[in-house]
Amino acid sequence: MMRSSIRTLLVGVLTTCALLLAHSLRAELHVATWNVAWLRSAPLSDADYERCKRLTFEQRARLDDRHPMRWICRNATHYTQLAAIAARVQADVFAFQEVESVEALTRVLPREQFDFFITDSPWIQRVGFAVRRARAQAVRFEGYVPLGAVMAERPRWGADLTLRADGVTVRLLAVHLKSACHSRPLTDESRSPRSLPDEPPACLQLAQQVKPLENWIDARVREKTPFIVLGDFNRRFDSPAERELPARDARGRPQSIWRELDDNDPPGARLVRLTEGRTQARSCRAGDPKLSDEERAMYIDHIIVSESLSPAFIERSLWQWPLIEGRITRENRAFVRELSDHCPLSARFRLR
Repeated sequence: MMRSSIRTLLVGVLTTCALLLAHSLRAELHVATWNVAWLRSAPLSDADYERCKRLTFEQRARLDDRHPMRWICRNATHYTQLAAIAARVQADVFAFQEVESVEALTRVLPREQFDFFITDSPWIQRVGFAVRRARAQAVRFEGYVPLGAVMAERPRWGADLTLRADGVTVRLLAVHLKSACHSRPLTDESRSPRSLPDEPPACLQLAQQVKPLENWIDARVREKTPFIVLGDFNRRFDSPAERELPARDARGRPQSIWRELDDNDPPGARLVRLTEGRTQARSCRAGDPKLSDEERAMYIDHIIVSESLSPAFIERSLWQWPLIEGRITRENRAFVRELSDHCPLSARFRLR
């Protein structure tokens, strides 16, 4: 009788622990951001892929901007590998950058498990979300046009998603800000070799995106809505330009994004950047090889949360996912470069 009672008690305890563990895992919301680099709606055929690989940089530059071989060469094998990476991440919510269409995302994530949302931005580097139906419900989605308005010829809108998970409403803004001003003051007027002929300097364009970004954040603070801003900021927030310069110069021009955003105006507008003080995995350090390794180790993809949501962040859950398992070798380097120049970045939150 005693043994039977003990066994019954142990079974009860183990069952309770299993239920608590299952509830704990269900209550975690796993959020990721990934710039997939020119993810077109369909891969190239093997024959077109070989033709694409034979094109010189100059030949590809003469192609129309929307030509499937213009920016990157990918065949079905690359899409299969991208899908394998997404499966490893296993996020509940993905924020994507540089995606042409919903069709492109369905080649990376299973259509039967996710709902997909992509902006109607006229430029093919679109921003959007994939939401796992079993974990969260998308309540509302729209493009945040002001964020891309300054990039006249190649606008990249923000993607604004209202999400309901575990009984909590969270607002998410996915961004892909202007590139080529990673570490310089926003007042810098140097021109990038990649700039279009009539395009303003990159830093001045990035500076113009600060205000619409701040407006979105401040509106959420006034609403008392917890929020996450995530994506490719194209900005190294741990660089001297961000850490040491004041928010504005003597003429009142923005020169540091972070100081301008994290100003506690309105009250409660304090932000928590989960990448602060952290360095990228070595295999994820893309960018100009002429830069120092210290600079390349700084993130340009970030996950930023409101002060009200920061207690929900699960410590040590921020994780960067390498594109391949194992070492990058001379033999596989070209293939990895064709997957993306960014690694997925994710974090977990316990909303209640």
